[in-house]
Amino acid sequence: MGKRKRQRRRHKTGHHEVHKFAGVYFAPHPFNGADHTKLRDALLRVGTNAVQQFDTQVAQLQGILDSVDALQAIACLTTYGLTATVGKDGKIGTTYKGSKFTQAHVELCLAIALRTAAENRGSAPASADTIQKLFDLLPEIAKTFQEKRLARLSNIATDEERHIAQLQDHLRLHTQAVRNWGYFDEVVSTLERLVAPLDDAWESAFGLPASWLVRFFRDRVKDMEDRFVARLAFFREIDKATNIEDFLARLIALFPTPQEHYNDFVNAIRKHPPLSRDQRRVAAFHYADAIMDLDFISSVGEIAQRYDVKPERVDVCLRRLSHAFGDLRELRNDSALLHNPVWTRPLVSLGDGIFYCALPQGFFSFSFHTLNEIAAGDSKLHNAWTRRKAEFLEHEIETIFRNAFPQALTVRNFQWKHDGIDYENDLLVQIGSHVIIIEAKSGSVSWPALRGAPDRAKRHFRELIIDPSIQSHRLQEKIEALLSDPQDIASTLPSFPFDISAIKKVLRLSVTLEDFAVLQTNIRLAQAVGWVPNGHQLPPTMILADLRAVFDILGTKAEKIHYLQRRQTIQRTLNYVGDEMDLLGIYLANGFDLGDVEGSDASIVITGMSASVDEFFDAKANGITRVRPERKLTRWWRDICLKFEERDFEGWTEAATMLLDVGHDVDFPQDRRHRRASR
Repeated sequence: MGKRKRQRRRHKTGHHEVHKFAGVYFAPHPFNGADHTKLRDALLRVGTNAVQQFDTQVAQLQGILDSVDALQAIACLTTYGLTATVGKDGKIGTTYKGSKFTQAHVELCLAIALRTAAENRGSAPASADTIQKLFDLLPEIAKTFQEKRLARLSNIATDEERHIAQLQDHLRLHTQAVRNWGYFDEVVSTLERLVAPLDDAWESAFGLPASWLVRFFRDRVKDMEDRFVARLAFFREIDKATNIEDFLARLIALFPTPQEHYNDFVNAIRKHPPLSRDQRRVAAFHYADAIMDLDFISSVGEIAQRYDVKPERVDVCLRRLSHAFGDLRELRNDSALLHNPVWTRPLVSLGDGIFYCALPQGFFSFSFHTLNEIAAGDSKLHNAWTRRKAEFLEHEIETIFRNAFPQALTVRNFQWKHDGIDYENDLLVQIGSHVIIIEAKSGSVSWPALRGAPDRAKRHFRELIIDPSIQSHRLQEKIEALLSDPQDIASTLPSFPFDISAIKKVLRLSVTLEDFAVLQTNIRLAQAVGWVPNGHQLPPTMILADLRAVFDILGTKAEKIHYLQRRQTIQRTLNYVGDEMDLLGIYLANGFDLGDVEGSDASIVITGMSASVDEFFDAKANGITRVRPERKLTRWWRDICLKFEERDFEGWTEAATMLLDVGHDVDFPQDRRHRRASR
């Protein structure tokens, strides 16, 4: 069989080399080769300076917000910093500051604003210069807060202390900055299915069903997006004005506003010489920005009428999810970034049944924490909610596998014994000659753990990742023992539901409902601090939303099985930093064939490898059809895998996964003949 060596392209970049291999670019870390002592001293100075600057920067932010109408300023930050248009190709446009300005920055801004009592807050609209200062200052505060951790370097003397610090930094950075546990449509759909059966219990304890909350915040997100699109259209309409009177008439028609604000604007305009078209456009933006907070304010009466519910119930529910000005007067600067109260209460109560909502997406970012906290206030609801999450997760996993593999055999709650102790497996799936042992964990991760408290994080890691892995490993050992001695089934697994003679390969998978700061993906961080028992091999652990996304993207049954099989290996042989969608991006590029990098001491950052996957789901959410990203396979190779699936012969899953182990850049004579025949 003919082979050719893989080509490795090298691109010189200064004194470094960038290698392209198997569809991925590898670049050396800029600190490689640096003197460790000098590097440590330099980073320590950065950390020390950050400690000195942080409180000063937050005080500067407080001063700016207290001098203006903070809600109007935050409305501008949300509109320009977080909202983007969608192109005809489904790609999300760039916001004002792009990835440098995020939802977390607006959350910080809102929390700091709510430290001020209502009677002391500013009332003047923030100018364009002030908004720009906020756009610059908020990311700087977040950066300074991250750099503060470097001041701890002087206290880190051992490898153990270093590994714990790295784990804490990972948890804290994720908690501070990352907001999405799934693609928006999937998040909404998951929550709708999860809460619906308990709507009566939620209504009894909370005043309105949890389904109503999901719908309310979903609609607020949609309203915000629609207003942004309409806003751009309005400005295009205003640009058509032929003179100043026409301009003013179009402006008031498109942006209704209190008469006093309109009169002040008209008087200011008339004092100036005739405005050019560009000057009118700038004036229109200033006019609309000054009243932007009105777009985010609603009354209980308006909301009740829209959803045909009782106003008093709406008022009770929204007050439970809101703060008033002055409520956060005791909030510490650090807590605004690591335990921000607006995460689970994203609304602002302005009194008299008036509420402000500039961050409706925040409800979905922290939906599990929000719903868990509400349910904790009623013991009956709390117990029902806990049971519902467990039942829901198991059912959803089984549904995903049944949809992906219609001919698969599935068994839930398989009971078995080990050393006289009864155990129960959540889900067994047989696909061809493969059996997948799946454990589901619907438990929550506490705030202290997400803030980096080692003991709490270790406890949750044990409950959500280690314990289910140990249990599935026990069952795997029993099944694999039967593969070599099937006659022993009566004593080993007497009620085993599948034909043991048809099984050749056993895989394991753990699925959680909630994200654990993607620690479930970056297992080596936990291994480094000794949280994983020596010699124990963990299965891949994914959150439910990621499992669904992986199966949605991978087009063939064989690829789905192969992904799980290789995913179990890659987390042991590759030292990486990234989330599940980044791993999926790597798989699409090369099928997890990373050559000499795998098994080496190299550490790679794969963040951003999910770009093609992200773009696909973003387009899908906006009703735009795009070509589904595919793993790079030759047409001939893909056709063979599909034929295996179609014929469903004994051992087809083994044969197909063996084919998929072969890298895309391996050229076979048969493949060349196939390409020539296709011309």
